[in-house]
Amino acid sequence: MIKGTTESGFNFELDETRVNDMRVIDAMVEAEEGNLGGVSKLISLLFDKQQKTDLYAFCADEKGQVSIDRCMKVVFEVLRFDGETKNSSPLPE
Repeated sequence: MIKGTTESGFNFELDETRVNDMRVIDAMVEAEEGNLGGVSKLISLLFDKQQKTDLYAFCADEKGQVSIDRCMKVVFEVLRFDGETKNSSPLPE
């Protein structure tokens, strides 16, 4: 499990097998190329249903609108996270 808090304050917990999925890279490339569908795919690949709900709540403004830019920032913070992990190895064997 990968657990942590992003610099922006979002608490997350990911199963490392979700991160070690080539579809995550594909979705990252799409997102970085400006395809907003890639952002949605990336979020769905990384987070379970509850974490996705938590992310959207974290990224919502006072009117309840979920900021695409803020979601992207938080997701990329999660992917760059290098804090405490449990039962994970950097590369598959």
